[in-house]
Amino acid sequence: MTDNHSTTHGAVLEDEAPADGAPIVELRSTGKSYGNIRALHGVDLKVYPHQVTCVLGDNGAGKSTLIKIISGLHQHTEGDFLVDGTPVRFSTPREALDKGIATVYQDLATVPLMPVWRNFFLGSEMTKGPWPVRRLDIQKMKETADRELRNMGIIL
Repeated sequence: MTDNHSTTHGAVLEDEAPADGAPIVELRSTGKSYGNIRALHGVDLKVYPHQVTCVLGDNGAGKSTLIKIISGLHQHTEGDFLVDGTPVRFSTPREALDKGIATVYQDLATVPLMPVWRNFFLGSEMTKGPWPVRRLDIQKMKETADRELRNMGIIL
């Protein structure tokens, strides 16, 4: 790891460039204000392919706001947000998902009455069969969710 960091309100964002390419997601001096309340300011972040990026910080540091901007739930009010080098301003999480950005929330179930495998694919369900009689591919979703959760060390 290099010692190349950006800091904002207690959040430290690693910024180590691999030798093989440009960032797939980049924030430049990005911020978010709610009226006269500045929730996030001056965030610089680069996410490269094949790397794990972690966002750490104290309560109130702006981590959730940052994730909400990247995932399309909120729009940034200052700075630049680029995906694959192109400026973006997502209006919805679906727009972010269409660009390959998905959020995995820290709770295993985002809809408590649904099983984990359904929550895993919420909004991006796998289907099978020809249109207009496509149906959920329940077996494939269960197998995929189980495999990926086990790869992360989560065994249900």
